Amino acid sequence: MMNDGLAARRRPANFSVPLPPLSHYYPLVAERFDTDALVGQVLHDTYRVRRRMAEGGMGVVYEAVHARLARKRFAIKVLHRAAARMPDVYERFRREAEIATELGHPNIVDVLDFYHTEDGQPYLVMEYLEGEDLACRLARVGRLEPEVEALYYCQFGCTSGFKCPGGLVCDAGICKPPPGADPPTE
Repeated sequence: MMNDGLAARRRPANFSVPLPPLSHYYPLVAERFDTDALVGQVLHDTYRVRRRMAEGGMGVVYEAVHARLARKRFAIKVLHRAAARMPDVYERFRREAEIATELGHPNIVDVLDFYHTEDGQPYLVMEYLEGEDLACRLARVGRLEPEVEALYYCQFGCTSGFKCPGGLVCDAGICKPPPGADPPTE
């Protein structure tokens, strides 16, 4: 147990370390866009944004419907403005669209298109999947039954090791060069 008196003698009472703002460590925090700003808008004269479904550090996922075929639903992933200005992040996002369209695997969501909003934010148009994600299911039911768990492993295993375009191999859902190979160049 530490002696509080000793710790107090090691530093002055007014001791403080000036820390840079959070945006210094996480530049994307400083420049997020209003995540509900796209709700109600029609993107590319085709996709009417209904609601925000999720948000992460790099972007937001929305549910959308086709403007002319109202029953057709999509998920739209929009990259945050600050992320879109980072060339490596933008390129990774664009490659995600290209690779996912080439894969054609039943355990990988289909990416249908890649566009930019009117103000320049890139977005992916993806198939809309009904259901519950694994984290929500685990929170709801706790541990999975062994046969259900085996089914998840089987589906995941069918994706892992899948040969991706350009000689890449799918490992844990991420396309990368096979062990010992140099990364592909374009």
